[in-house]
Amino acid sequence: MQIFKTIYGNIISYLITVGIVFFILFFFLFQYKSKSEQQVIDTAQKQFTREVNYLFELSSSPMIQTTYDYSYWDDFVTAITKHNIKWIKSNITLTNSFNYEYICVYDKYFNVICDLSKDQGKKQFFISKDTLESIEKHGRTHFFSNSPDGLMEITFTSIHPTDDPQHNKTLPTGYLVVGRKLDIAYLRKMSEVFGAEVQLVKKENSININGSNKIIVYVNLHSWDEKHISNLAFTRKLNHNFEAIQNISSLIFLAIILLLCISVLFTRKHIDKPLKLTTNILESENKDSINLLKHYPNEFGRIGELFEKFADQKEELILAKEKSQESDRLKSAFLANMSHEIRTPMNGILGFAELLRKPNLTGKEQQKYLEIIESSGDRMLNIVNNIVDISKIESGLIEINSKVTNINDQIAFVVSFFTPEIEKKGLQIVSTKTLPTNEAFIKTDVEKLYGILNNLLKNAIKHTDKGAIELGYELKSNDKQTNLEFFVTDSGNGTPEDRLDVIFDRFMQSDTSNKTAYQGAGLGLSISKAYVEMLGGTIWVESKQGIGSTFRFTIPYVVVESRIEDNIEPKSKAKAINKLKILIVEDDAGMEFLLTETVEDFCSELLIARDGMDALEISRNNLDLDLILMDIRMPKMDGYEVTEEIRHFNKDVVIIAQTACAFSSDKEKALSVGCNDYVSKPIDTALFESLIDKYFMNKPVVTL
Repeated sequence: MQIFKTIYGNIISYLITVGIVFFILFFFLFQYKSKSEQQVIDTAQKQFTREVNYLFELSSSPMIQTTYDYSYWDDFVTAITKHNIKWIKSNITLTNSFNYEYICVYDKYFNVICDLSKDQGKKQFFISKDTLESIEKHGRTHFFSNSPDGLMEITFTSIHPTDDPQHNKTLPTGYLVVGRKLDIAYLRKMSEVFGAEVQLVKKENSININGSNKIIVYVNLHSWDEKHISNLAFTRKLNHNFEAIQNISSLIFLAIILLLCISVLFTRKHIDKPLKLTTNILESENKDSINLLKHYPNEFGRIGELFEKFADQKEELILAKEKSQESDRLKSAFLANMSHEIRTPMNGILGFAELLRKPNLTGKEQQKYLEIIESSGDRMLNIVNNIVDISKIESGLIEINSKVTNINDQIAFVVSFFTPEIEKKGLQIVSTKTLPTNEAFIKTDVEKLYGILNNLLKNAIKHTDKGAIELGYELKSNDKQTNLEFFVTDSGNGTPEDRLDVIFDRFMQSDTSNKTAYQGAGLGLSISKAYVEMLGGTIWVESKQGIGSTFRFTIPYVVVESRIEDNIEPKSKAKAINKLKILIVEDDAGMEFLLTETVEDFCSELLIARDGMDALEISRNNLDLDLILMDIRMPKMDGYEVTEEIRHFNKDVVIIAQTACAFSSDKEKALSVGCNDYVSKPIDTALFESLIDKYFMNKPVVTL
């Protein structure tokens, strides 16, 4: 034992001691790694379970809500009582609108009145009368059931008058049963939504994932009498990589072995100090210690780099978690905001439409109600248009259509357009024009420019209660190019500094402290930003809270020699034409009535077709038709097919496609099959007058 009394022995003792310490550290590190891995897996499992339960409930809510929306309707009650199958087929449109496979209407004795299901000739009524009676007594409105076609999701509701939405004032007049199959297509769609493999299994724990890098969640499916009938299994692969920690552990183990073999001279310099730094890093993750350890040669320098990488990855994971939480919050806020923004104008439309039925209304009251209905409709249409514009931008469907325009005329038109609204609010508007008329002609996309100014002015009006709004532009030059810098200044409340970085993000508003302060979906500024960037410019905001805001954006100043008047002059009014023979092709009764009222001043004879086959027959028998307003989405034959057939025997009639869709691909298809023009619903009187002006007065129409 004398060896341990020598210097060599002391070195050996020191190395052994250090080796033992490192083995202990390695053991604890390994335990920590194993525990951390399990915590990550457990956290992922809990998050996945919450996500599955929430999204599964969300996937069923439209079906439940849609069925409930049909459950209190006077016209539906009347149709069931009188067995008006034609009305039911025309108005209960769940098959076409929502693609549900099984839809059946029963009377109050559970006798089938109308079967609206797909493949009616092949389907059997897999829910018997006795079962329906039991379901009614049981009170279940949403459940799952086995059918000859497989497992189905079912919603069941009784039908009551409009004034009994809670179903507690009157006895059921009839019943509505809606179902959809949980087939391969359903599972494939669920897999895309959930980002996981989805399959039907008979019981839980029937899928073995032991030893695999996967997590699984089971959702129990019950029948109307609470009996378990099946399970949906959601399986997701874990993307977590635990190899980095394993590599660190391996390197530490190798370092321990090497430490026992090094010489006395290198012990203190190359082992003792680095180990102390390593201990400090493991205990406190001190960045200074990591930086010092990186400068040591060989293994400890590599360990320092790995520790630094590990620390960076940890910060990135924390940041990713915060972004994920923010994303969840924004998603929830967006859904709540969309619900409020759509329901509010819808309630205004439905509520004041109901008030119009009151007897003995004065003309002033009727006019006020109609103004509120029109305002609510415009608000809802604006929300839908914003969502469509964002979808187009994300899908890359927006194209630049440059033409010559006069900037001064653009400013003048926008000012005149918004002046009534601004003055009604008690504000003033000031416009600034820098260039003389002969230098104000540029080539750009006029519609995009108008959309940007429109959104910025709407934003300024919404946030300003007193003072003035200023709109104008300046000519700015730099080393690269000359730009037009537009500005919209308001004297509103301004934007908090912590919101300036996200004000142009989608679904974000400048002030989230008061959720009900302003209307809007938070899309206008993000659309404006996208348009500005498409035009080759930039957009930014300068704001002081309590003083006001100034939004600025630039577009290239592309001068043109020819002075072609732009397209912001007022639309010409159509001349009096009342001798047109017009065919309206429309399967929706409400839209048919609206179109009839719109065209009545321009036609001597009006024909109506409710589907494509009817439209084709009327067109064959009336070759002297002047105008056809062609709906695109119809039963039997769609508008594209009908137009192609008509062009075989009548190439002169003007055909205008009209649809609720708003994508450029639809317009291109409509023009390719023979339509003269394409418009999005709803068609207002001014738009229809411009179309009459365009095709029957030999006068071109200019649009904004």
